[in-house]
Amino acid sequence: MFKIYCARLVVRIGVLMVAIQIYLRDKNSLIISKGLSLKNGIKPLHLLWMILAVEMISKFFPQKITSIGCRKQFKANYRASERMPIKVEITNWKKQENIAAKKVFAGWFGGNALIAILYFTKVLSESEMVLLSLFYFVGDLICVVLFCPFQSFIMENRCCITCRIFNWDSMMFCTPLIFIRSIFSWSLVLIALVLLVWWEFVFWKYPQRFFEKSNENLKCQHCNEHLCLLKKLIAAPRRLPKRRLDDSINQRQEN
Repeated sequence: MFKIYCARLVVRIGVLMVAIQIYLRDKNSLIISKGLSLKNGIKPLHLLWMILAVEMISKFFPQKITSIGCRKQFKANYRASERMPIKVEITNWKKQENIAAKKVFAGWFGGNALIAILYFTKVLSESEMVLLSLFYFVGDLICVVLFCPFQSFIMENRCCITCRIFNWDSMMFCTPLIFIRSIFSWSLVLIALVLLVWWEFVFWKYPQRFFEKSNENLKCQHCNEHLCLLKKLIAAPRRLPKRRLDDSINQRQEN
């Protein structure tokens, strides 16, 4: 799984680099408000739309080539723990996770509100908003493979598998596209929004699927993905936040 995500990261970097080259040659080639007309044949924007759309649509279907972290909403990926936590423990955990998620939401969309201001005041063009979206697209997998500021400073989850906001990624990399009026952008935003609403509904309805103490498949001893391989090396000089350190100690004792 680690190799698969590294390969996906390389592909995304390649997509970003090609887009930058197109931008440098002809800035207008990345203007998406013109729509997705095929009158003049298939253009790079058509391929870009397809890459982003396929990436998101695939998340509606459970696939073993993706981390269980983004598949834990599916009933098939839930295996009740032998020692289930009591209801109040799940409730308290859910409350804690929601508070952290709200902080991420406020920080992300607050920061991107500034980007929107720059766009509407003509400081940034459509083309640059597309490049920013692709930068986020790459950053998404950097967060999975190398380092995630949301995990380290806000969510404080043990790893991506247990991440409360794992499937927020689609909405995040589509954020710059929200402000551009076009079929290209809003069709992608719509897919991302459906993914986000579905994820949040399942978390609200079945929180036990997302909690490592209630879902056996999310525990370290059952993990064969090793997505945290490089993250552990990078984070080695730093200590785990206290609340997650306590969870790790308790889990080792249970093992």
